[in-house]
Amino acid sequence: DLAGKYISAGSFDFMSNPPNNDPFPNLFTDSHGTACAGVTLASANNSRCGVGAAFNARFSAVNMIGASTDAQLAQTFS
Repeated sequence: DLAGKYISAGSFDFMSNPPNNDPFPNLFTDSHGTACAGVTLASANNSRCGVGAAFNARFSAVNMIGASTDAQLAQTFS
């Protein structure tokens, strides 16, 4: 459901060193954003018994999980 809706150009990983535009989770447990995107963007008529609240929307992803300083967190919102 999400693959065709992902906009990589607007995505960013602030926690990698150096920062890059690949916000793929670093740990197996870093799945919160994927779960939220699924609830929000699930396609209509997807044979999974559900539809997202914004099923025609597209999305970008930002990884800021693990921000350890105020400066890192501020950078994610600027």
